[in-house]
Amino acid sequence: LPKHIHLNFNILGGDISINDIIGNLNLSTLGGDISILDSNGEINSKTNGGTITIKSSMGNSKVHSYGGEINLENFKGSVSGSTIGGDILLESISGNINCQSSGGFISLTEIDANTISCRASGGEIIGNNLDGNLTLKCFGDKIQIKNINGISNLYSSGGNILVENHSGTLLINSEKGNIIIEEAVGGIEAITSSGDIDADLSYDSSVNDYSVYMETHLGNIKTIVPKNYPANMENIVYQTTSIKSINSDIILNIDVEHEKVIGKRSIAGGIIPFSLKAHHGTITIKDK
Repeated sequence: LPKHIHLNFNILGGDISINDIIGNLNLSTLGGDISILDSNGEINSKTNGGTITIKSSMGNSKVHSYGGEINLENFKGSVSGSTIGGDILLESISGNINCQSSGGFISLTEIDANTISCRASGGEIIGNNLDGNLTLKCFGDKIQIKNINGISNLYSSGGNILVENHSGTLLINSEKGNIIIEEAVGGIEAITSSGDIDADLSYDSSVNDYSVYMETHLGNIKTIVPKNYPANMENIVYQTTSIKSINSDIILNIDVEHEKVIGKRSIAGGIIPFSLKAHHGTITIKDK
């Protein structure tokens, strides 16, 4: 085949392998793997029961596999991928991502994009070194991400959410699971219907739009805050009148009223809105 060519393959069974092609690729097989290496152009590929592998290529890609894995590595361009019964592995991608897996997990590594949108049903979502605005939704398993820069919107219907080393706005909603945040700089909103929230906060005065709101409807909240963290604190534990329900290294003004305990304090100017709310649980605040 010539190097510059548009290809349109639709075969009933067997593998398709493409190497070093410049041009648009429209590839479909009913029972085999698709492999694309060192190519440049628009990619549209589909397989029933096979794996799709794209490496060291560029262009915009739309890929789908029934029952197989999707694997993209060292790719420049947007990625739109879906699989039923398989995993999605994306590594060293420069471009926007929109992917969905039913019955498999999604792994994201070294992604540079404006938008990263992923949905997993029955499998976990794992991410490392992601730069861009994230929307991750997981149904039935956990979300675990670290080294993130951007706005992150995370949802889990039945698993824990773990975030490590996050810079930017962080929005978390868990229907049933714990939320763990380690080293976060920026605004945080974290809500779980049933589970604990454990957050280790950091502070950078050069970052704007700081605010902290955490709420659990059935569980405990524990936060670790830097010294002289300029917070305007309002912490409330509901369904209790015990002042021991709030345990703070930072001295708070404690009030008890109408089946709830309230602890307030403004620190170092109080420029950061800081609100913790726990139902049927406790609040613990530690000072770094």
